[in-house]
Amino acid sequence: MRHITLICLYFFCLTNLTACNNLRSDILQFYVEDPVLNVKQIALSRINSSKVHLALVMEVHNPNAHTISLSGFDYSVKFNQRQVFDGQNLEQSRLPPGGNQLMRLPIILQFSEARRLLRELDRDGQLQFEVKADIAVDNVAAHAIHISTTKKGALVLPHLPHPSLADIEVTEWGLDTAKLSIVLKISNPNEFPIHISEIGYRLDLAGQSWLNGHLKKPITLVPNQNTLANIDTEFHLDKLGEGLLGLIRNRDLNAFELDASLTLDNAFPSLQNLILPIQYQAR
Repeated sequence: MRHITLICLYFFCLTNLTACNNLRSDILQFYVEDPVLNVKQIALSRINSSKVHLALVMEVHNPNAHTISLSGFDYSVKFNQRQVFDGQNLEQSRLPPGGNQLMRLPIILQFSEARRLLRELDRDGQLQFEVKADIAVDNVAAHAIHISTTKKGALVLPHLPHPSLADIEVTEWGLDTAKLSIVLKISNPNEFPIHISEIGYRLDLAGQSWLNGHLKKPITLVPNQNTLANIDTEFHLDKLGEGLLGLIRNRDLNAFELDASLTLDNAFPSLQNLILPIQYQAR
């Protein structure tokens, strides 16, 4: 009888010890230290006549001693203390203990809002930002814990180069072809040079398509100066209609439309592979 009692006591202690260990594990899993949010970069990714697309690059760090699962988060962005964007990321991921994850999130601004922000840049080109994120952490013992985190700081943004049309002229006539010269004046308001790797263009005259192409010629914009970029191209006369050909022969280029784009290739992160549009109408 004594042996049976001892055996029962042994299994009772063993069961309770396992339960205590499981409880301790659950408690550790339930306790989730806030993930650390670090904004690495806010870069320009695309610009058109109505909107400016930015990329918010941030790093999420797991400071816990156990793996956490992120089931998505909402985020909001303020520039210069003004709310400019709300977004949501539904991507699910697992962060190991002490692990980091890099995320690239879109920010879309109206073009007018972006211009206002650029005008508010101080002399150092700094833009104050505040990013708030409501992160959903989904663990075995802690379902859908929402952790709010805020990151404030300042970003140094370059000023965008300003392109304009300086001249357009038919420079040479032949029997079958003619040559056209388009001169762009591009100002660089920054203290550092900006490199252009490619210029794309499309030219319409009197509502009719005339020319399109790409100039793959490296151009360096000198700091705080204007730089002239020449686009010299040739076109075939037999491919033009009589009306369009007549305007060109009479050098009547007062009703043309120019759509062009500058592809920037710069060491500055915000200007890497940025495509800057140009739209010009002469009436």
